[in-house]
Amino acid sequence: MIIIWVARPTVWMPERDIEDRRVSAGVEGETTPKLVVLTERWPIGGADWSAWDEEAPVVRRVAGALALSTEVHVVTPEGSQPLEVADGAFTVHRLGNALPMVDGLRRDLVIELVTSSQLALSSQPVPSSQPVPSSSGPDLGLASDWLGTWPAWRGAGELVAELGAEIVLVVGHRHRGIGGVLDAAAGPILWLPLWEAGDRVGPAMFDDVGPYAAGILAIGNGGASDASAGVAAKVRDVGLVVPVNPSVQREPHPAVKGENYVLVLCPARSDASGGSADLVRIAASRIQDAIVVVHPDALVIWRRGATQVLEPLTRQLDLWRLMAWARCTVHLRPGRLVAIHVIESLRYGTPAVVPARGVAHDIVRSANAGAWFRDAAELVACIGAVSDPAVGPILGAQGRAFCDDRYGSTEAFIGRVRDALGVRLG
Repeated sequence: MIIIWVARPTVWMPERDIEDRRVSAGVEGETTPKLVVLTERWPIGGADWSAWDEEAPVVRRVAGALALSTEVHVVTPEGSQPLEVADGAFTVHRLGNALPMVDGLRRDLVIELVTSSQLALSSQPVPSSQPVPSSSGPDLGLASDWLGTWPAWRGAGELVAELGAEIVLVVGHRHRGIGGVLDAAAGPILWLPLWEAGDRVGPAMFDDVGPYAAGILAIGNGGASDASAGVAAKVRDVGLVVPVNPSVQREPHPAVKGENYVLVLCPARSDASGGSADLVRIAASRIQDAIVVVHPDALVIWRRGATQVLEPLTRQLDLWRLMAWARCTVHLRPGRLVAIHVIESLRYGTPAVVPARGVAHDIVRSANAGAWFRDAAELVACIGAVSDPAVGPILGAQGRAFCDDRYGSTEAFIGRVRDALGVRLG
């Protein structure tokens, strides 16, 4: 086995970074429990903040909370050969069972097609005068065959036993072949499914982790609402901690210093056409204030039809600075798990404009901290209403109070995760 030590990049967090704290020594003479995290994906050093990746920070923060009182080992199928990597408070064991690119694309395509089909069917009401069909939607058993076999967890059972895992945390709900590893687990099993709201692709295509789990961790996005009664009884909502840096409120971003502006987070490239790129152009042609657009490849500032193209943002602090000084932040993605950028914006007291439906919409509506749109006309109207100096500060204050209470305390988050574990630690 090859062992590599990787220095973890510094990331600012409130209080102290939960991923880098020392593991509690507990009572003298006691050993620290070992916890093994089973996850298909673990970016070394954490997710790229600019990559719209929500899964990685969620998993790292839950594992980081547990790292305070356990010795955390992460086991992942990634890599082309077995590899052990030190990653901050975690020891990462790559099994070297990564799926070839072509097979991975096929797998993702099948899952996407089946998910889309089931969501479309579930949104169509069945008239009361008609009998409910005994089966609807795609044949999940056949779809499972299409996925083929993938020995992702080959060798995981032996490694878990070798590590002497006393607790196992399974991340994700789309596993195949993980049942054998869980059968061999000696201690309690926790499950962090990462459900999305309305996600109905379940055991017919993937291993059913629910019966193995002593407890199921939810992150407060409503994704567990469709779970079966037996699974729902085990769910514990631990929420999440979403850090921000208050120092960015001292000085605005130099590119827009002294200007009133609306910040837009756009997933499309600056030279793209259609979709979110067209929404940006329409908004920029209708809004009097400057429009600052964060694209993956550039920072573009629109001023009355003229554009200034700058280098893309490379630092999280620059994005936070733009959020903190904007009249409002427009998020053109609905959010998949927790809509982290929406929460960050609200924690700075900046109201948000988001697509109707989805996680981002749920957060803004619950916080009473912005507006939501269904088309370009509604987007322009929402920006105008929310950026009004008589309205925006009120919405922003409501959003800050809501998100600070729900997502602002590292200590409270750690406590909820530890309580949900249900076993003695440290």
